[in-house]
Amino acid sequence: MSDGRERLAREVIELASSELLATHHYLAPALGRMKLVPGELACVFSADGKTLVFDVNRVLDGFAVMQSPPVHDLLHSVLHCVLLHPFSGDAAETRTWDLACDICVELLVTQLLGLRAGKRGIAIVAALSEVETACTGNISAQRLYRRMQAGAWVERRADWEELFRSDDHGL
Repeated sequence: MSDGRERLAREVIELASSELLATHHYLAPALGRMKLVPGELACVFSADGKTLVFDVNRVLDGFAVMQSPPVHDLLHSVLHCVLLHPFSGDAAETRTWDLACDICVELLVTQLLGLRAGKRGIAIVAALSEVETACTGNISAQRLYRRMQAGAWVERRADWEELFRSDDHGL
């Protein structure tokens, strides 16, 4: 990996961060505390509250295709940390917990930034509408997790895992 590509990826992430903070300045402490570290990931980002790992190729390839920085994906990763999703403890069934957290975070991302671009954005809004219709009141990762553990949306989970996956939960 060339230093030039890593530097460009960092600039794209800084642009995404600047766009995010321009309208959501209250996220500055969360964004500012995470150290940027390059790595090979299944998605653009992975975060643990202290480190924001980014995949150089995914950042640059995504920027080239979308012609915009990964603001939605950055906010998705940051919100996981703000909402303490990585720290659920050992009791949670990981795959179900990850999906519940991704749905909950994507609901907030959509509320804060609007619709993601393209067909994926439309599909996310349709799935979120289905979840909101089924869940009256506040939606949290814990509530979604309990509903899924009780058998809700069994036939939709595989599709939703792919749809809502915006970051690597490996950290």
